[in-house]
Amino acid sequence: MPRKEGRVLGPGSKVWVKDPDRAYIEGEVREVKKGQATVKLGQDDSSEATERVLPAEDLEARLDQPCLGEMDDLKMLNMPSVLQNVDTRFALPQCEKPGEGHATIYTSVGPLLIAMNPFQELPLYSESWQQAYAGAGLDRHATKNLGPHAYQTAQEAFARLQDVYAQSVVISGESGVGKTVTARKILEYLCSVGGSNKNGDSSTVDPQKIVESNVLLEAFGNAKTTRNHNSSRFGKYSRLNFSMVDGKFQICAGVEHYLLERLRVVSQPEGERNYHVFYQLLRSGAGKTYGLEGGPEDYAYTKVGANVDACCDDTKDYRVLRESMMAAGFEEWRSRHLAFNTIFCCLHDRA
Repeated sequence: MPRKEGRVLGPGSKVWVKDPDRAYIEGEVREVKKGQATVKLGQDDSSEATERVLPAEDLEARLDQPCLGEMDDLKMLNMPSVLQNVDTRFALPQCEKPGEGHATIYTSVGPLLIAMNPFQELPLYSESWQQAYAGAGLDRHATKNLGPHAYQTAQEAFARLQDVYAQSVVISGESGVGKTVTARKILEYLCSVGGSNKNGDSSTVDPQKIVESNVLLEAFGNAKTTRNHNSSRFGKYSRLNFSMVDGKFQICAGVEHYLLERLRVVSQPEGERNYHVFYQLLRSGAGKTYGLEGGPEDYAYTKVGANVDACCDDTKDYRVLRESMMAAGFEEWRSRHLAFNTIFCCLHDRA
């Protein structure tokens, strides 16, 4: 008899069967002969249930177990069990307050946080959620009650700065999985928690400037693609430096960017857009300051994406961008003018 996860697979064994559409589906072994297993698919006990003959070595053992946030506690941990747990948890209703329920889009295995993109706003990032994870610190019982969250990952890194000089959080995944938003939320959390000393007083450096700089990066470096409405078209390494001065945290930040998709400025695939800032400037009417009349459909570098639904309000986003530039330190009109003038020069080039 073949073995999986230390278990013997034989008649009656619950298994996972690979499926091209659903990755894995549930099954139960009927019989095993010469390395080939006859498997009843699904959980239907009727005599008409679908059967499939498969190599026994391709089957994964299955165990009925509860849905958990921390998957280290699963009695059986394999790929199909992880996928089922993440899928089941994602479908659960989301509570608004920490402690009343976990953040259903998050699960974890060891130090690895798994985040599912809900493609909608969820009440997971309010001040009460920040305070809950900041208050829990590294207390194992408290963090277990709260459950996995981007804030928990950020809090662990921040708290361990006392013991290890440098901490890193790596955010990876395919386009559209939520890397940009996750990075933004972690940055906001660290600035909020690190921007106050133990008495609750704010640091002399305004953490909001660091947060607002992220809005600039997204406006000038993100675009609508067929897979993602706010896709980062460049890689970035964000760095936060914390130091204690007179009992208060001093925060400074830097961002290193690389591999910017420069080709997108002059050419976009069908159904995609140029960088957000081009459309924000044209649709807000700010282009008139630089002699640009009309909308995105009137310019070579923006007309391909002029009618693409980007699920955003470019006029409103331009106002947010202006406010963010001022908050981030672009207070002088001249500094903002130089940044925008570069965009307008690109549009003039192929008007």
